[in-house]
Amino acid sequence: MHNVGAVSAWQHSAEFPDHPSSVSGARAFVTFHLGGHDLDLLVEDLRLVVSELATNALLHGQTGFLVVLLAVDESVRLEVHDGSQSIPVEVAARTLDVGGRGIAIVNSLSRDWGVTTQQSGGKAVWAEFDQAG
Repeated sequence: MHNVGAVSAWQHSAEFPDHPSSVSGARAFVTFHLGGHDLDLLVEDLRLVVSELATNALLHGQTGFLVVLLAVDESVRLEVHDGSQSIPVEVAARTLDVGGRGIAIVNSLSRDWGVTTQQSGGKAVWAEFDQAG
């Protein structure tokens, strides 16, 4: 989780509308900014995680979403904010299930992940990654 007093070296954010094309926009946003900070080793993992979190925001939250990407100490933190209070949970998807693997993917690719509820009524689902990849 974000440490109080930790130093943020950089931060980028972008809002995306409640539209399926926003998922690819979120992937492009992550790719662009990680590349700009010479963190190409993290691109594939973060593209997949932002895809899962953005899709969850659209399907379950049924709202647009905000993507925040920041460096804190030796970590890169990805946050996806939406207007829903529905908290994601990891489920055991069966082999032929079409969905249900998103949070399992986030859990396996990130060092840590969690949910922060917002006073505005929404939430932020976050995932942290080591900058070393």
